[in-house]
Amino acid sequence: MPPPPGYYPPPPSGKTNGFAIAALVFGIIGGVLFAVIFGFVALSQIRKRGDKGRGMAIAGLVLSAAWIVLLVAVFIIGDGLRATRDTNTGQVTQAGQLDVFDLKDGDCFNNVPGDNKEVMSVSAVPCTQPHDAEVLSQVTVAGSGAYPGTDQIAAEVEKLCVDKVGARVEASPIADKLGIYYFYPTKESWAQGDRAGTCVAVANDNGKLTAPVGK
Repeated sequence: MPPPPGYYPPPPSGKTNGFAIAALVFGIIGGVLFAVIFGFVALSQIRKRGDKGRGMAIAGLVLSAAWIVLLVAVFIIGDGLRATRDTNTGQVTQAGQLDVFDLKDGDCFNNVPGDNKEVMSVSAVPCTQPHDAEVLSQVTVAGSGAYPGTDQIAAEVEKLCVDKVGARVEASPIADKLGIYYFYPTKESWAQGDRAGTCVAVANDNGKLTAPVGK
């Protein structure tokens, strides 16, 4: 007797769907877009063909959702760790990380990096709080050719900073507590057109600055 009319799922094919495998793999490694696409394709093919791998396809989709949640959380936390500026004055009002390329005159920060250490960000704080350093000025290095080397570029920025802010530091009421520090372009940033140096006053002997350096 023939079976009654209606929909009958196809008999299992016995093979594992390739898209399901791909969805799981991309879900594990964080390839969210591919995992989602392959996961839905796999579920559609499995339903039509009776392939194996439905669990892998679903796992790939679940892992993709987990990656999205994780990335959103990292973004929110990272943004919360960044320094906040007053929209009117531009002064740092909440401590946090600040890219060295975003440093402005008058910015204050802690944990001055060691010499010859590549730095991407600093721990900025409001200048009303005790701090290790204060940005005094920006200088521009001349040159359009190949990177002249760390020693040469550092020496040039040092000279530019001493010429521009040395007298200001020496005239400061707290001159005996100050030294001059500077950021200079790296080989990588130079290749991207960076020619900026940043002149910084730092507290000597592990002390702290509690007031702006004199103008």
